[in-house]
Amino acid sequence: MDYAAQLNLQLNQLEEREQAETTAEVSLPVPELGPDFRFVFLARRVNLSQMIVAGSLPERMALPLLEAARSGSAQVDPEQIWLGLSAEDQLRVLEFQRRTAAAVCAAPKLVESWEPREGEVSIFRLPPAIIKALYQHAMGLSPSIPVRLADGSEASIEQIESFREAS
Repeated sequence: MDYAAQLNLQLNQLEEREQAETTAEVSLPVPELGPDFRFVFLARRVNLSQMIVAGSLPERMALPLLEAARSGSAQVDPEQIWLGLSAEDQLRVLEFQRRTAAAVCAAPKLVESWEPREGEVSIFRLPPAIIKALYQHAMGLSPSIPVRLADGSEASIEQIESFREAS
């Protein structure tokens, strides 16, 4: 058995399923670029756990975030964590933010290339304020995007949270 081919087939199927996931048009305010500036894009929910496990985020940054998520606490001071990182880890965090911004944006397709193909936009051309807004949207679990349920139907985050509270 060709295990590599089998794994690649499975990974391709997972990617196809993720690409077919629910999306929603989002209009993000970016006040740093002007009082009325809004970045309109087609958003998808990002699998942040997968990105963290893949090592995209330095452990010194990931550990406090994971601990806060586990405890249900929002008591994380990102600035304190940032100041404790080495310059190399700070660069890795910026890369993680770019990748997260690109992942949450289904359209326009953001790519890490100075020479994007037709239909793509270089993430390097985006003002840092847009990358920050996209990153924050993803880290907030993309609340505007419905969740696809096991039966194929969709529910809003609010519906799921109210169901949890009623249980």
